Amino acid sequence: MALDPDAIRRLATLSRLALSDDEVAGYSESLSDILTVLDRLKGLPVGDAAPLASPLALPQALRPDEAQPVTHREALQAGAPATDNGFFLVPKVLS
Repeated sequence: MALDPDAIRRLATLSRLALSDDEVAGYSESLSDILTVLDRLKGLPVGDAAPLASPLALPQALRPDEAQPVTHREALQAGAPATDNGFFLVPKVLS
């Protein structure tokens, strides 16, 4: 399937893109090649192909969501640049 330069210009206008004549020619060729490959893929016989396996079909191993006391706060905060009384200190972001 070939896209002529006028079709590329219409697409660029709809996409609010400013393309030079060289870019229009390049995109016309590239998009035409992509559409040709897609047309060839549509013609492939895939009727007996098995669907891909999905990790979402497996059961999720989740732990119970229960609050637990933090007993190793000092170890967790050891790599922080600044802490105060068990809290992380961060620079002020808003003025």
